[in-house]
Amino acid sequence: MMFNNLLAVLDFYSSSSKEGTQSIVDTIASLKSSLSEYANIKIIDCGSFIENLYIPLSIMDPIQNETTLNFDSDHLIVDMDYLAYEFSDSPSTMINDKKMLLLKNSPHPGCIYLFDARENIDIPLKTANFMLQQIQKYRPKLNVANTINFDRALGIRTGPSFAATSGVSGTLGNHVNTDLVFCVQCQQWPSIAKEWLTRESKTDWPTSNTKHLVANHGCYIVPTGFDESEWRFSFSFAELQLIGTLDNVYKRVYAILKILIKYACKSENITGLKSYHLKTIFLWYCEEMGVQSHAPIKVSIENLLNYTTEFYKRQYVPHYFIPACNLLCEISTEVIKLYYETLSKLKKNIDTMLIQFIDNTYYSFVLLKSNLLELYTKNDSRLRLFFKYTFLLYSLYGVLHNEQSLLSFEHTTDIDYNYYFSLVTSENEVTVTIDKILGTIESNIGSDSVLLSLEEISGIICAVWWCSFNLKTAMISDSFYDCIFWASRMHAYYCDKIIDRFIYKAPKIICKTKDSENYKNLLSIIIHHPTAQTENLKRYSLLKITNESRVIFQRLLAIEAEYLIEQNIEMAFCVFQIIACMERDSLVNFFMRPSNKSFAKALKDRNGIIFEIFGEWAMEDATAGLNMCECEQANST
Repeated sequence: MMFNNLLAVLDFYSSSSKEGTQSIVDTIASLKSSLSEYANIKIIDCGSFIENLYIPLSIMDPIQNETTLNFDSDHLIVDMDYLAYEFSDSPSTMINDKKMLLLKNSPHPGCIYLFDARENIDIPLKTANFMLQQIQKYRPKLNVANTINFDRALGIRTGPSFAATSGVSGTLGNHVNTDLVFCVQCQQWPSIAKEWLTRESKTDWPTSNTKHLVANHGCYIVPTGFDESEWRFSFSFAELQLIGTLDNVYKRVYAILKILIKYACKSENITGLKSYHLKTIFLWYCEEMGVQSHAPIKVSIENLLNYTTEFYKRQYVPHYFIPACNLLCEISTEVIKLYYETLSKLKKNIDTMLIQFIDNTYYSFVLLKSNLLELYTKNDSRLRLFFKYTFLLYSLYGVLHNEQSLLSFEHTTDIDYNYYFSLVTSENEVTVTIDKILGTIESNIGSDSVLLSLEEISGIICAVWWCSFNLKTAMISDSFYDCIFWASRMHAYYCDKIIDRFIYKAPKIICKTKDSENYKNLLSIIIHHPTAQTENLKRYSLLKITNESRVIFQRLLAIEAEYLIEQNIEMAFCVFQIIACMERDSLVNFFMRPSNKSFAKALKDRNGIIFEIFGEWAMEDATAGLNMCECEQANST
């Protein structure tokens, strides 16, 4: 149950990151469009994104101070002006419009030499010369498409590819790792890999039909090897076809294990473990163990982990199509031993590693006095409370996100809010609404109030407001007001002691009604974030990002204020005062700005508010009581 709950948490962050996948689709389209005028170019898309061997997650890079989606998009750029063939498969006549390349096996299995069949077949072609020719030929168009910066790429060539980072639009500003590989095609299946075609499998995977379909396509040859004259076979297209025959459950098992292994290595400061090696082991696992499994997902992950560990124990990962090629041959024995030790530790602590990954990568909606790892290791009964309120807030976030998407005419949310609600209530056939979720949270807080501290209750209530705050755009449904009003009322009822303790720090804000007073107190707590729980919510993003944006925060507050003009004029006026205060300005000057005059008119027309009352909120009052806007506070809001 514990592991499944953790996966449910991971799935939420995955659903929240899916907006970034559209950008990689746009990047692929841009790449193909930029080279579309070249009839001789064919692009083969591969990598974990195309193979669906990933869980979309935004990962923070503290060094680069940017987020990266944890999958990659690789592209083989095939120059069809070249055609490679083995001597035994040489065509009877030369193809006039092709540059014919004769290939011969090198001493290293899987590597070859290429020779110009029309010129000197004694001098192998050098990979660097080929790469330079390709760059000079296609660089202008690729730069126009902004797909890759070759000046930078020349310094970060990795194997046969050039690494690029694609900018991703969206709230989190994610990036996607992209590799471009110039290569040539070999229309025949290489003789060194023909054993695979007849290799028997106990599980009948892959089927003989699949093998022959793959073989009929041939393979590709990429410019990298053990020296400047060696090239290497690439079976990326074949791997893509094989993985396409797998069940999505199997792909999910691999994707989760890959996250755990990568994070385990990172925790031990071990670098260099290659995703391709893990994928190769996964293909062997599917062939030897079968692709039909009804085991619980944790058991399946543990089985694949045990299988993977044995390869590093033997220090031999055979290439899936060319078993004589050991993929670990270029890695030192000491480093391989470190990989093995890390995998062995992971086998004993798989739950703990997943908890650490979640705890260290993301901010949680719910923060108890003990973090998730402490609750787990101490077998704390309050762990149940963490998951209960976390899943209820996930459900709330999902419903709000869905309503926002419908208002904006976008695709509906990927967050399964019915599922998260059912994890708490066991109601599997229920239509989840905002009222139902808020009512459930309220009743549970009432029954759990003796188990939760004042600060923890405050954090849960503030998280309800945060869910509506973080999802706002220019169009807002009534559900957002329901959350704002509910959070204001609940916080006043349960957490008045926190308000009394910290409200003296707030600037002078005019409140004419109890609702606006409650709302002002709630916002003061959120902006001041005096507790660990509200400190946890102060950031705009779900990720642990250090470059928080005060501008975005104030813009969302402004949207909230605009919306509240029609819902509750006194609460709207309260927000405008707070925004002006955060900008270190008097309310009169704030409303005299051209961009804000419409707000002033709306306030006046809506409820007869007259500007004379602004005199109660003079500039000196705003400046004197401006604790919330001191530089340190402002930058962290």
